Amino acid sequence: MAGRCPKKKGVIHMPKVVFQIEGGKPVTVDCNVGDNLLELARRSNVAIDAPCSGNGSCGKCRIKLTGGELESLPTRHITDEEYKEGWRLACASRVIADCTIFVPDIASAYQSRMKTADLSSPKEVAIFDECQENLKHSGIHFKNSYCAQVLTMAEPSLEDTMPDNERLTWAIEEAMGVEHVRIPFPVMVKLAYTLRENNFTVCVKGKKEGDTFECMEICAPDNTALVGCAIDIGTTTVTMVLMDLTSGKLLAKGSSGNGQIRYGADVINRIIEQGKPGGKKKLQDAILKETLVPILANLCKTASINARDILRLCVG
Repeated sequence: MAGRCPKKKGVIHMPKVVFQIEGGKPVTVDCNVGDNLLELARRSNVAIDAPCSGNGSCGKCRIKLTGGELESLPTRHITDEEYKEGWRLACASRVIADCTIFVPDIASAYQSRMKTADLSSPKEVAIFDECQENLKHSGIHFKNSYCAQVLTMAEPSLEDTMPDNERLTWAIEEAMGVEHVRIPFPVMVKLAYTLRENNFTVCVKGKKEGDTFECMEICAPDNTALVGCAIDIGTTTVTMVLMDLTSGKLLAKGSSGNGQIRYGADVINRIIEQGKPGGKKKLQDAILKETLVPILANLCKTASINARDILRLCVG
């Protein structure tokens, strides 16, 4: 048949599947004969709507065979006319030869277009201000122990060979009136470079509690931003906000679809998915790499900050 991989003695041929995504670039992948099309799409990071996680019950994973061959029997979700046109269910299709698959844009069902709120609009400002006032009236005060301090230190010399960590510790103790300073490993590894890059005038950011200061970041002296991030992870939608920890001002707000929806529209189907080989890693990547990281990068760009400026993170 046309499109079937030619067989040669002693040579193993792997079918080539081309996913032609509506409104996007094609994705080409080699696979084994008999691979399930929905599983292949997931491995290739091609989003196909499958609320039932491939159990064949929802009929949402519709794709269209535009070239080559698939092994796919008719189902109650596909009419005879649609079947003749090439429509199939991805979960009920197996690859048997080279083929080209049209994948409908499922942004509305899988991952809605990333949205960043216009915080300058009167409506957004009014909603946030009202919420902030209600919280204050309920007894919740916008206070925290995070602070930023610009320090200027003497540069090392032949006469002054004090180690960088001690030099920074003494400067923090003198400027902030604390007796103990904690410098974690992530700060320590960039300490020498940052001090010399800024001629020993830097900004330290961290948490001050009692007589102890925990240094969480060291950067250029003009970067004094203290930012908090709050994330609401819903079954279908993820929302994120960035807030100035000093003033309480909302810096950026955005939302996107939860990438895990491709493995099931409800928690039960996702629990079933994580029990499959490699399922837990797939779900983790879907929420972290495909959802949270892109939203955060977009909000940091909108707020003109660096992700390292975020000192506190709350996930719900």
